[in-house]
Amino acid sequence: MLAAMAISELPNSRTESDGSAVLRVLSYNVRSMRDDEDALARVIRACAPDLVFVQEAPRFFRWRKHAARLAAKSELVMLSGGATAAGPMLLCSLRATVERTEDVLLPLTPGLHRRGLATAVVRFAGARLGVISCHLSLRQDERYAQAGMVLDRVAALGTRTPSSPAT
Repeated sequence: MLAAMAISELPNSRTESDGSAVLRVLSYNVRSMRDDEDALARVIRACAPDLVFVQEAPRFFRWRKHAARLAAKSELVMLSGGATAAGPMLLCSLRATVERTEDVLLPLTPGLHRRGLATAVVRFAGARLGVISCHLSLRQDERYAQAGMVLDRVAALGTRTPSSPAT
């Protein structure tokens, strides 16, 4: 009951008269879709997101089929990622205009899971966004290094506007 109430209190996606956009964004660890796929899709649909940042997307046998089916059942489309990004994935609504996508593999630390980034530049009305889905290492030193790589990639997406402050 509490979760349903909290979701209903969130603003709906919309485009404002000035061209700005109100977006709904969801981050979701789908555990390689080992759980009930229909339940995953119901949760995503109930949140009515414009963008979904997925962690632990399917990476093995027929991963594209599983990812596409989750997107379709969620009434979204696959934007980027999956096995080609070592697990992170981006889903989006048809509201998005996609400029570009790129999947990036991070350096492999022997004995640990391969990590990567699903990246995209998208537009919603007059808003241009660089987005990255990631699932960083649990090991502190590796996670710190990966976080720096994510920040570098954010800067490389080139979505800073002339009026934005430099970082």
